[in-house]
Amino acid sequence: LLVVSELVTNALRHGGGTCTLDLTAHPDTIEVAVHDSSPQAPRMRTPDLNGDTGGFGWPMVNRLARTTSVTLGPSGGKTVRALLPRSHDRIAPHRPATAGWWPAVQNSRTARHQPKPARSAQPTR
Repeated sequence: LLVVSELVTNALRHGGGTCTLDLTAHPDTIEVAVHDSSPQAPRMRTPDLNGDTGGFGWPMVNRLARTTSVTLGPSGGKTVRALLPRSHDRIAPHRPATAGWWPAVQNSRTARHQPKPARSAQPTR
C-alpha cells in the first residue's frame, strides 16, 4: 500500500495532476503501474531532511519493490511500474461482526481506557 500511495502521489504532484493506476495480481507478485502525462522519470536525489521538498519516495519504492521500471508512452507521458512480492499468508480470516463478537471488543477496549475514580476533596484521616 505504501508503494501504491507513493507512486500515485508523485504522479499527481509531478505528472500533470491526473494519473491512472493499474494493479495486476500474478501468482507471486503484484504489479503496480501508474500512468501520467509527464515524460520526466523519477530520479534519485538527496532527501530533504527539513521535509520541504521530499526526496524519500523513489528510493523507498526501489527498496520495497522487487523491480521498478519507467516506460515513455508513444504519445507522451510515462508509466512507472513496481513489482511487489505477494504474501500468501493471511493475517486473520475475515469474519463478519456478530452480537457475540462486538461486545467483547467493545468491553475489552473500554476496560483499558477506564478513567480512575474521582478522589474526595476532603483529606483522609
